[in-house]
Amino acid sequence: MTAPSRTDPRVFPSETGWLLALLAVAVLANAWFVASVVLPPSTAGSWTQFVMLLAPGPAMYYYATRLRVRRTRPVTGTRFSEAARRVRELAERAGITDRLEVRLGTGARAFVAGMPDRPVLVLGPELLALYDIGRRPVFEAVVRHELAHLRGSDLRWYQFATALRFTNAYTACWLVFVLALALAVEQGTASELVITAVRCAAMVLVAELVARVFLRVREHHADLHAADAGRAALLAALGPDPTASPRAAVRAWLRRHPGAGRRAAALVEPGVLLASAPGQVLLGALLGGSLLVVGQQVALGSTVPPALVGVLVGVPLTLFVTLAVWRAVWHAMLTGTRWVVPALSCGAALFAGLVLGGVLSPYSRLAGSGLAGIPPAPGPLLATAVLAVGLCCWLAAVVAPRTHADPTAARSGGVLTAAGLAALYVGGWAFAVLWTWCARLLGARVACSGDAHQAEPLCASGDPAAFVTREVLREYAATPYSLAAVAVLAGALLLARRRPVPAAAALVSAVLAAAVLVVTDRAVPPPPPVRLEFRAVLDATPASQLPCPPAGRPSSAPSASAASSAARLPVPSPVPSSVPSSGLPVVPPGAVPAGGLVACAADGSERLVLGPVELDNDDVRAAEFEFSGSTGDPQLVVTFSDPAAWESLTTRQTGARVAILLDDAVVVAPQIIEPLRDGTAVITGLTPDEARDLADRITPG
Repeated sequence: MTAPSRTDPRVFPSETGWLLALLAVAVLANAWFVASVVLPPSTAGSWTQFVMLLAPGPAMYYYATRLRVRRTRPVTGTRFSEAARRVRELAERAGITDRLEVRLGTGARAFVAGMPDRPVLVLGPELLALYDIGRRPVFEAVVRHELAHLRGSDLRWYQFATALRFTNAYTACWLVFVLALALAVEQGTASELVITAVRCAAMVLVAELVARVFLRVREHHADLHAADAGRAALLAALGPDPTASPRAAVRAWLRRHPGAGRRAAALVEPGVLLASAPGQVLLGALLGGSLLVVGQQVALGSTVPPALVGVLVGVPLTLFVTLAVWRAVWHAMLTGTRWVVPALSCGAALFAGLVLGGVLSPYSRLAGSGLAGIPPAPGPLLATAVLAVGLCCWLAAVVAPRTHADPTAARSGGVLTAAGLAALYVGGWAFAVLWTWCARLLGARVACSGDAHQAEPLCASGDPAAFVTREVLREYAATPYSLAAVAVLAGALLLARRRPVPAAAALVSAVLAAAVLVVTDRAVPPPPPVRLEFRAVLDATPASQLPCPPAGRPSSAPSASAASSAARLPVPSPVPSSVPSSGLPVVPPGAVPAGGLVACAADGSERLVLGPVELDNDDVRAAEFEFSGSTGDPQLVVTFSDPAAWESLTTRQTGARVAILLDDAVVVAPQIIEPLRDGTAVITGLTPDEARDLADRITPG
């Protein structure tokens, strides 16, 4: 494959825009962590502290800019009036019609400031003097560079990025102060505080690195615009000749810019600007891995599925990687290198960033405990590596043919249409599966870490990791979503290679296979329904004192281990029969109220006297099988049509017990610690097959 023509890539709007978005996410995540976790609790809540951390950044930028401008003075009336007039002429030629104010600074300083509708260009006397001493081409090249910052939204983006940098620095200062204060009052050990400080410093550094990459890209793009009419002059100013008279002034002008050597190389060969894609992928993956840990913390103990977290983080990260791989492939094709090399580099950067992001992330209370991020096991690490490298290689293979249609690498819209839409679906699906698997593996590790949980079905399987892996494969391997992902992978690759017929065949085959799965699933006869009941426990007597009544148990009912726990129905040790339940009198043996029932506990250890039915199938809106986001255990989630009825029952039984029965067999009878107002009851202690079967058999009213 021949290399594309060496045409200068002018402006990559997607690159600066995505870098700015990455910077905003990093700074906001750091500020939210400090506001919600590090700072002392506030009566107004974490949001107030979050806003308080964000507010000083824009204010600091505004006053710092005003101070810089106030230290300058108008050029009018000075010996540099002719130079200022030339600046205005260049601004008109560049299409800058706003009211541009040219001011005199100090030394060789040159910068733009002010508001987008009234910009200010500050030039130092050493630069303005170049116009009078016969170095006008160099002077005009410098001015064109600064005017390029005023084109489009560059000044507005620069203001936003600088305000974010101030916010990042302000947040870091608060973090250092709070950690030092915690160490002074002995609120934690020195090692714990040091580890927290290192992790926070790492994420603050990531945000600053993103900001510096953004500023470097911004300067290089301004150079390319300035070189349109003055490339030779700008190269002469950046050249190695130390005797050139304008060299000192230009060198001073470059103090806060990329180095002269790098800028000159970018002007001679603009394609080198695209070679930094793996580094940008690493920064984005570091932040993505950290945010996945945030999602894991949110999902802990809640009904938020890990797959949703994977989609919310994976979709924007995949789009960011798509643009980075496109630029890296363009540079490789420009230099005659095979596209496999940048694809592997971006894949390695994506893998390293995802793994290190979970380790370095301070955003979760699980961070640093070995219970967050990608589990340090061969299976998850290998799966993450395959995902990262495979995704980047597939993207490279899709975008490589477009280097001929887009030799300047400036039209990102075509790439997003050809590969971006497909990558969004594939990346979202892949990260959803990967993060679901990782979250359940970590949950299994937590659930099986103590001896008290060894009787749980997950832990009793002998190999919890293999058990979870089989369940994830069972849920995601043969589904319409997975078939669609395979079809998108093949179809996008074939379309990129200009083979529409095989691409259409792959898509049609996937649609037919998905339809067969759906029809086959619906053709299976529905399982027989099961009767679900919720009853108040009026009395509990050990079976050794009073035998349980003989009662058969349905073959589909859960095993005896179901009496061990119930998520969100706190389960301490059973209430002794001698202790009244919520002030209710102890029911004498044999005295059963009207509509009541005498049943045996699931493990046969107690004889329970139950009250009449409080809630049943008619009160259920839905029954769903899922895995716990905190422990990875299978569970059955029952949602009530009227949450008030469930709240009323748990309020009356606070301190007492509520029995959950399936076809008159007690599944579990936990003690109610406090009223439950969310309208859901979660039953755990089931095997995945039992929970899945019951979810299908419980018919809502």
